[in-house]
Amino acid sequence: MPIRRPALTFAAILLLLIAVPMPAFAAAGPTHLEGTLELLHGENFESGEATFEYRLQTARENVRLKFDGDAPAGFVTGAKVRVHGKKDGPTLVALDGENAGEVLVSAPGWSGQRKIAVILVNFTNDRSTPFSRSFADAIVFGNANSVRAYFEEESYGAMRLTGRTFDWVTIPYSNTACDNRAWEPAARTALAERGEDLSTFTNFMLLFPQTSNCYWRGMGHLPGWTTWINGAPTLRTAVHELGHNFGVHHATALRCTKLGERVKLSKDCTATEYGDPFTTMGEAAARHGHNLSLLQMGYLPASAARTIVTSRHVRPAPRLCHERHAHPGPAARRRDVDVSRVPPTARHALRQLLLDGSGSDGRDRPAGRHVDGDHPDAAPRHAALDQHVR
Repeated sequence: MPIRRPALTFAAILLLLIAVPMPAFAAAGPTHLEGTLELLHGENFESGEATFEYRLQTARENVRLKFDGDAPAGFVTGAKVRVHGKKDGPTLVALDGENAGEVLVSAPGWSGQRKIAVILVNFTNDRSTPFSRSFADAIVFGNANSVRAYFEEESYGAMRLTGRTFDWVTIPYSNTACDNRAWEPAARTALAERGEDLSTFTNFMLLFPQTSNCYWRGMGHLPGWTTWINGAPTLRTAVHELGHNFGVHHATALRCTKLGERVKLSKDCTATEYGDPFTTMGEAAARHGHNLSLLQMGYLPASAARTIVTSRHVRPAPRLCHERHAHPGPAARRRDVDVSRVPPTARHALRQLLLDGSGSDGRDRPAGRHVDGDHPDAAPRHAALDQHVR
């Protein structure tokens, strides 16, 4: 009947729309963002957990980045990068593996002399002052075993920290949310309102009353300009976080077994984030960094590193090392050190010293290994009964 034709035609069109989705409803493809990277490294020494927080400042917004595993090489503070992924609210979840992104312009060097503004900060909901300005100043600048003394000694006088400790300022933030990235500019603004000129400082260290709302004991740009200390400062925490500012990573320990027995190195190893007992970048309270750390901070020249490109047996020859006591003083003996970088193609040349490219968990390891040589005469730096020395 003629009266039914429009209804049939409408039904046919509706069926066609359901069967053939319009392009507007197609699945969204990956998002590509470019900007300047900011990497913050935080740690909870008590639990042994570390965290990496990646943020990307684009021309329009600041985006949190999430990687499945390690971020691409060169993704450190100050690098210009392109990241590929999918937006999940305020976060960009990067694609897996090599598809995650690439460095467009490498991060600038952060070497040179440092002038540190140590700022004591409290909050609108917590105006307590649990330690004094003089206490914090002694830890960083004044004590015989201060942070200043640590880096000057470790660098053989090449690094002489200067700076000033500023008394408590209350910033217009609550600590109920751990918004530490906002606290630093707020603290600088508060000091500027007091008439303080901060234009000549290269680094800023914020000390604030301990709060459980920040899960970390300390955090720092890697590398970069800001460190945050959650609670009263100690030599270890301040040195560790400044080490990140200066470009140094953690000193991790490996526990390896073979056929159920503990051995020096094997393919079956588990990592302990802060497990190295011989440096503050591990679990030590006041021991100097390894030679790799000195190289990363620029204390050792590039000529102190040797890259091995062919398969051969190598014995690191110590050339610049000293007794790494807590603070042995200016009489520490100068010797040579050699830091050898081993690319993956030559890994098996050091099979007695190094792991191969993958572990028992099946994950790829870093793209090379570093061998740190020490002079035999430096052995007395560790007590004879030190539990870590066998």
